[in-house]
Amino acid sequence: MDVIHVSLRFEPTFKVLGEGKYSLRKLIPVYGSFLGEQADFFPGFEPQDGEFVVGERPGGSSAFAGTTLDSYLRNNRIFDTYVTGFALRQCVESTVRNAHDLGYHTNVICDASAAFTSDQQIAFLSDIAPFYANAITTQDFLTHA
Repeated sequence: MDVIHVSLRFEPTFKVLGEGKYSLRKLIPVYGSFLGEQADFFPGFEPQDGEFVVGERPGGSSAFAGTTLDSYLRNNRIFDTYVTGFALRQCVESTVRNAHDLGYHTNVICDASAAFTSDQQIAFLSDIAPFYANAITTQDFLTHA
């Protein structure tokens, strides 16, 4: 099974975001997000040799937006995807919706994905996942993937 990591890291001027008037394009530079060590992979989840890293992400919420992820998956005949990450109602949700629209069979490992609040986690499971993905647990993944 291919393991793919998606990072989000900016250079200190945030030039790639342009001059955002609102939303994440405005807030990321204001808060100085995704710079230096704070943009590193969480300890224990760093990419290993041979794992693909999507690193050219220009600031969109979806791992597909402006990246080579779709090409990598299609060129390697990967159509069943398993998504985990943070934040569930932002980046994970955008990625799952995008994957669905591109025709992937997408699974979200919900207990390995984090939201800002438990209400967001519940809303994702009840309102979003049924339409765009198959929600599974880590145990389901380990047993059936």
